[in-house]
Amino acid sequence: MRDRSSIRLQGVSTRGRERRLLVATAVCLGMMLPVQADYEAGVMAYYRQDYEAALREFKTVAAAGDENAQYNVGLMYLKGQGVPENPEEASRWFHRAAMQGQVDAQSFLGALYADGQGVHQDYSLAAYWLTRAADAGHPAAQGFLGQLYFEGLGVARDYVQAYVWFSLAEASGYPESQAWREKAETRMSDAQLEKAARRVQERLPHWAQRTQEQEQP
Repeated sequence: MRDRSSIRLQGVSTRGRERRLLVATAVCLGMMLPVQADYEAGVMAYYRQDYEAALREFKTVAAAGDENAQYNVGLMYLKGQGVPENPEEASRWFHRAAMQGQVDAQSFLGALYADGQGVHQDYSLAAYWLTRAADAGHPAAQGFLGQLYFEGLGVARDYVQAYVWFSLAEASGYPESQAWREKAETRMSDAQLEKAARRVQERLPHWAQRTQEQEQP
């Protein structure tokens, strides 16, 4: 269920939402300038592909409680960047970040539980974390959650719910879900298709607004 195409380092993007999260965390800790300096040093080291330095800087910020740095550390352990690949350690860092609401970490943690990678395979926990990320508008999580509903893994099999999540993922920029949505259609009655389409139309404005808010500087 893992999708390497969804892997991205938090903070390399300069989108406003990520900047606001960093500053808010730093202010709460009462040490905005050191935290931000260490975080930016990690980002610059990652750009240079100096992964050992990047990991060292991110770990400093992660230890202070920053959820984006915790996610980055988990991602680097998962990919084996600056450290031997270690899914178990990655899952621990993802969990720390996920508990603070970091949606990328929630999505990855859900995928790890679904795969049984670095953790004991647990589809119920996979559904739990993927739902939290999907509800926040994470496209990959929406697609993965649709697969769980389609297969009946960790949740009751529900083609209507699967169709809805596949459609939302596709609309959110996750085209891989199109084939899954079309597959779900072949299992659904006309009444189910109508119900699913209605739910999608009800939710789409919500996701569009959420995407706009996240992309504002």
